[in-house]
Amino acid sequence: MRMTGYDVVVVGAGVAGLIAALRSARSGRTVLVLDEADEPGGCVRFHRVGGLDLDRGAESFATARPAVAALAAQLALPVEAPLARTAWIYHRAGPAPIPAATLLGIPAHPAAADVRRVIGWPGAARAALDRLLPPGRAPQGLGELVRARLGSRVLNRLVAPVVAGVYSADPAGLDTEAVAPGLLHALGEAGSLTGAVQRLRGSGSPAGSAVAGISGGMGLLSRALAAAVEQAGGEIRCGARVSGLARAADGWAVAVRPPASEPAPGASGIAKGSEPRTASYPVETILADSAVVAIPAAGAAPLIVQATDGAVALPTTPATDVLIATLVVDEPLLDEAPRGTGLLVAPDVTDVAAKALTHATAKWAFLARRAGPHRHVLRLSYGRGGATPADSDFPDLALHDAARLLGVPLARRQLGDAATVRYSGQLAARRADQRAALERIPVQLQRFPGLALCGSAIAGTGLGAVVTNAATTPIGDVPPLGAGSNHDEQ
Repeated sequence: MRMTGYDVVVVGAGVAGLIAALRSARSGRTVLVLDEADEPGGCVRFHRVGGLDLDRGAESFATARPAVAALAAQLALPVEAPLARTAWIYHRAGPAPIPAATLLGIPAHPAAADVRRVIGWPGAARAALDRLLPPGRAPQGLGELVRARLGSRVLNRLVAPVVAGVYSADPAGLDTEAVAPGLLHALGEAGSLTGAVQRLRGSGSPAGSAVAGISGGMGLLSRALAAAVEQAGGEIRCGARVSGLARAADGWAVAVRPPASEPAPGASGIAKGSEPRTASYPVETILADSAVVAIPAAGAAPLIVQATDGAVALPTTPATDVLIATLVVDEPLLDEAPRGTGLLVAPDVTDVAAKALTHATAKWAFLARRAGPHRHVLRLSYGRGGATPADSDFPDLALHDAARLLGVPLARRQLGDAATVRYSGQLAARRADQRAALERIPVQLQRFPGLALCGSAIAGTGLGAVVTNAATTPIGDVPPLGAGSNHDEQ
């Protein structure tokens, strides 16, 4: 057994872990970041498809919180707004532009023509009752709140597809404050949900305009963070699986193995379907004054329970498996962006399997320039409730769904390249019934000096929430990101 020591060990090299590592390294600590993947970045990194570096996970961020744009500025990364095209929605009656003045699909003006095009006059009439209903005590779950105030048509045709596309979640039970900061406060002030949205969103900005991206792709954010960590003296080790976390005499002991997916030394010819013989791997124990857990809740929960001897229980939510299918196609008919920046699919639609499509070259000017004339990048997202489609279904399923959603025939002859990426257990959205337990955890962890938890496991899946949390989570006396460091302007 080999033992090494650091001031801070960070478990997870996603955006949250890299921020925690950067804070620590810039404050003079010796830092080691461990991640099971083959490169840092988590869900915010690139893959190469059709000769293009394309985002394999997040391709934009919500601007409701300023944290991501502020981080990009610190890293000298240019932020780019999407092109001035609206996003669309695909429901049982067909495709329609998402109404302009909406927040997560919640309309500010239910009687507006673009809202009625989606929910019809019956839906608009029901939603108009919102202005007459007494404020009462608002349900904390987003789905319950929308249904109570605006009715089922707004929930099913507008809010559910938007939430599924953005958070890979059903709005029922979703923590409203986590996904729509300030909405409940605005509801209390305005007295109606539509009035609250009007206060937060205004009345005329295009749907989808409340997001931004990094010019060149969101993967540049992780690359820049990783480079900054190493420039500050930190070490990032990929291909390292943390299998244990326990208190040691003067800090924390982190047990590390190579990834479980790798066969054990000398284990060539393992039978298909058998488990790799990881027990034969030597375990490395790393000692640290502080240990920061910055991985999704499914992996973080057992480590926190082990580290605290069961005193702290991190709530988890079964996460929907998500598959992202990327197509690079050559088709001049797509030059006109027939469905704007893409479509979100209502849950009751049966003629396509995808829950969302992003026409990436119609959304981002930098990508359209890189792709070249008549060449288009389409990203389709799968995973709503049940299992995601099998790899063998692609690229044909994605081509079928893209053709149906965009109204443009697409076939294999137009396909330049394709790729799929699966996420399992990494995109669990924060639930309203978890709020109290999650708010107690930072207080409970104070009983375990040097142990910290940050990122999506406690903040939720939105990148703004993750960055805000990771930049400020207490790690000993390490200052928050952007404070107390002479490196902030570099």
